Amino acid sequence: MGSPDPRQIDGLGGAHPLTSKVAVVSASDDPEADVDYLFLQVAVDRTEVTDRQNCGNILAGIGPFAVERGLVASGEGETSVRIRMLNTGELAIATFPTPAGRVDYSGTAEISGVPGSAAPVVIEFPQGGGPLLPTGHVRDTIAGTEVTCVDNGMPVVLIPAAALDVTGYETPADLEENATLAARLREIRRAAGKLMGLGDVEHTTIPKLSLLAPPTDGGAVMTRTFIPVRCHTSIGVLGAASVVAGLLLPGGVGRASRRSPPKATECASSIPADSWTSKPAWTPDPTVPLPWSAAPRSSAPHARSSTAPSSPGPPPQLPHPYDPLEATMAPPLGDIAHIGHAQLFTPDLDASVAFFTDYLGLTVNGQDGDTVYLRTYDDYEHHSLVLTARDRPGLGRLALRTSSEEALQRRIEAVEEAGGAGRWVEDEPGIGKLYVTTDPDGHEHALYWESEHYQAPDGLKPALKNQPQAKPNRGVGVRRLDHINFLAADVLSSAEFQQQVLGARPTEQIRLDSGRIAARWLTYTNKSYDVVYTEDWTGSTGRLHHIAFATDTREDILRAADLAIDTGVFIETGPHKHAIQQTFFLYVYEPGGNRIELCNPLTRLVLAPDWPLITWTEEERRKGQAWGLKTIASFHTHGTPPVA
Repeated sequence: MGSPDPRQIDGLGGAHPLTSKVAVVSASDDPEADVDYLFLQVAVDRTEVTDRQNCGNILAGIGPFAVERGLVASGEGETSVRIRMLNTGELAIATFPTPAGRVDYSGTAEISGVPGSAAPVVIEFPQGGGPLLPTGHVRDTIAGTEVTCVDNGMPVVLIPAAALDVTGYETPADLEENATLAARLREIRRAAGKLMGLGDVEHTTIPKLSLLAPPTDGGAVMTRTFIPVRCHTSIGVLGAASVVAGLLLPGGVGRASRRSPPKATECASSIPADSWTSKPAWTPDPTVPLPWSAAPRSSAPHARSSTAPSSPGPPPQLPHPYDPLEATMAPPLGDIAHIGHAQLFTPDLDASVAFFTDYLGLTVNGQDGDTVYLRTYDDYEHHSLVLTARDRPGLGRLALRTSSEEALQRRIEAVEEAGGAGRWVEDEPGIGKLYVTTDPDGHEHALYWESEHYQAPDGLKPALKNQPQAKPNRGVGVRRLDHINFLAADVLSSAEFQQQVLGARPTEQIRLDSGRIAARWLTYTNKSYDVVYTEDWTGSTGRLHHIAFATDTREDILRAADLAIDTGVFIETGPHKHAIQQTFFLYVYEPGGNRIELCNPLTRLVLAPDWPLITWTEEERRKGQAWGLKTIASFHTHGTPPVA
């Protein structure tokens, strides 16, 4: 966060206690809650982090964050997320728009003191756990000033502005420059903290102090809130809930400042333009909490990023940081036309070439030293696979063809705007210049537009002119390169690179009980998936799980299993059917050690433009594959290059 530094120039704090805040969010083990939320206030000018208070402004973003991160499934139209606030042990329910199953931040909700408008987030607070009046009195006299100390989710001291010789209509900057006011506020805070059972509050941000004045811009009251003596431009969610509760108290100091509400038991206030309600019918009792309160708020994204400390500690392991925009701002589907080809490294080039030609039925279409180019019969380009001799197996690069030269330029701009970098190479036959960059986990991606269409020589020409090459009369005869599965130390950041930088759509994912995303499937087209990220149990980066080739039919996969046992090809698992994506599969190892999948996903297409992200739970995955086959242990441990 950049503390301790009054400007927080080496961090994200924003140089103000209002923005120097952290939310830690995880899936909840409480059956009454969906997620747990721990708020941490980071001091700006000293090395201190505290969890003594809650924060309602940050609370407004927890629900949308939980949906986007896959912790909670989105609803159709709107979604409600039950949030356990770990700082207090209390619950809140956030409801916000999710048209077509996606969080929508656009809207007209405005919060006084906050620039712009956004979609509303309605936050409900069921009955809290502590007394509404922590001192036991509706009024207390502190440092010669009559106040009301109230806690309806946030400890707040209500003070008539006139009692401190100000109007309450001054700007926050003018109030902060008032040294006499600051001294009186500090004196009141210290004494109020002890009366409210908070102890020594000299170095904490609670209780908050709210000055009250009659409204001038609608609503029931005008407030200026200090945390601890910095005047905020907008009142906080929980602080406002406490202010409203105080306004309802007969005999409270706020009764003279507020405009009378329509009902004695319901108060709608603008602070100065933020609507709040507290209900139902309620007889004040200082020993019990308010039965129910709710508030509209707004939430809007600023940035998405992965961060790491500059010191102390090790440098970040990701090759470069990405700061992608929100999922709803993803580039249009279609800039990436399809997977072009993949490059594999192999320590036994001759044996690997024989596997792909004799067993899978690919055709060699060129060689340059220790690199061999091969193609599937239905590929219109020069090659589908590049095999390069190396000491260890693994992935060289994944090549993606764009839908136009302009699309290529857009994706390059997206990479660089997101903080990435790339280089131009021109090192493959039949392909123009490639722009090579990496995802956050270190896997190389090469983007290109220019490509020569394959012209089959005599002996390989097909009978039908709408087919690039005759079907092979050997091996399985796979049709095309179908997809690639990357291993990744951080699935989410790499998947978001695909979504925000390359324009892929997520279709399915696995979310563990801890809330962590363990795998995500994404597509560039209307296939159900083109790329997959699976969590690397070793914590390593840049490794490969498998590449997959599509067959014409399921029967081809059964025949491939028979061919494997006849020719000595190692079968890891299958034939069987995945539950996720419903792909019929067979997994084998090629001689270099890379895992190869034969798959038949041809019947599943994602045609819906508003396809919802399907989430599988840890319990569901423990059931195994679609027809009950248990996932083999090596499926979670084997990857290339191998880890010592």
